[in-house]
Amino acid sequence: MRSWSKCNVLSVRASCRYFCPRIEAEPMVDTFEIIEKPEVCQFSENLGKMIIRNKNLSLTCVYMTVRLDDATICDKQTLYYDAESLITINLRDIVHTLLECEFPRQTGVTDFTYLSITLTDTATTKTYRFQVIAGGVAAPRKVGLDWWARNFLTWQGQIVTMPAWQPQWLSVVKLNRDPQFLRIKSRLYTAEGIERTQDIFTASEEGIVRINVSFELLWRNICVSEELTPIAYDIYGLRLNSVSEPDTAGAKNYPFAQRYILRSGNFRDRCFLFQNSLGGFDTIIASGLSTLLPEGEVDTFINQGREVELSNDYTSIWQQNTGYISSSSIARQWQEFLHSSNRYLYADGEWKQIIVTEYEVKHKEAALNSYTFKYHLSEKDEANYYDRAELPEPELPTDFWQIPSIRLE
Repeated sequence: MRSWSKCNVLSVRASCRYFCPRIEAEPMVDTFEIIEKPEVCQFSENLGKMIIRNKNLSLTCVYMTVRLDDATICDKQTLYYDAESLITINLRDIVHTLLECEFPRQTGVTDFTYLSITLTDTATTKTYRFQVIAGGVAAPRKVGLDWWARNFLTWQGQIVTMPAWQPQWLSVVKLNRDPQFLRIKSRLYTAEGIERTQDIFTASEEGIVRINVSFELLWRNICVSEELTPIAYDIYGLRLNSVSEPDTAGAKNYPFAQRYILRSGNFRDRCFLFQNSLGGFDTIIASGLSTLLPEGEVDTFINQGREVELSNDYTSIWQQNTGYISSSSIARQWQEFLHSSNRYLYADGEWKQIIVTEYEVKHKEAALNSYTFKYHLSEKDEANYYDRAELPEPELPTDFWQIPSIRLE
């Protein structure tokens, strides 16, 4: 048998380290791949699905973590491959009941809700982020970049007739793409044939742009100061490459104009606002009869032959009729209102959230229709108070004792 000295062993080891060819580490290969996923920005109802395909048959599952902004929906949920080595994740089912928009208090840009999906197994980890907007449009309509650019997030008709005091909000999606700036403008039309134009808001960062486009805010003071008689006004957008770029630089008129035609008010007009199924907020006028129908239960007990009230659950409930519905567009808007779960009443110059408890809808084609619904305020405090002030000195009319209709000559 051959013997090795210590010196020989060391020399052999050294020579091996020196002369052996260098073996490169094999690059890491993904053990799964995504073969279908939604657009980066999408409605929650149109979010679609992700399909994962297994590339390593020795692995039987992946682990999924879902986050909605900073909230964890599920953590390392185990998902198993089917017989075709696929996993299908219906993203719509994860988020469609979790999204509700906060009522806008002022014009500005609201951040998107971000859905984050992290998929991992023993060798591969991938994370995907989607910008999600509450709502959706009917399939098979595809919502892409052009759709976001052309449309406000409203189900109102493109031409709306309304009283001048009716508040209006519009929302539009702003994505990080060219052109960089979105300028929202308004044009006023008057009986004198004079037109006025003003800039409302310019957005540069991505998000949902929510704009107060009420006539009282935009044009009331101008009409009073210039003694103009308003007829209508438009709201539209321009896509610009620079914040200082003039409107005449050939920019696209996106989103397309929304027109509001002004009418005189009706003493029965009541204004409601609701979150629509596009993630925006629409207002609508009910001109039908409003009836107060309070409900509640009174708990009592009898002590020594005397009945005493313990509690009184009085609740003011209003039954509201929409008034005659004059078009299919307004009918669809009222149906959207009844479908919504985020609704408000405009009363005394402020918005009060309401809960709709009942509704009756019978819609006949080619006929005058009206809907009826019951609602109450979400806050128990109905604000039935007012601030007192100093009273003026009493003044009696000079012809106090003279009644013209029965005056004797």
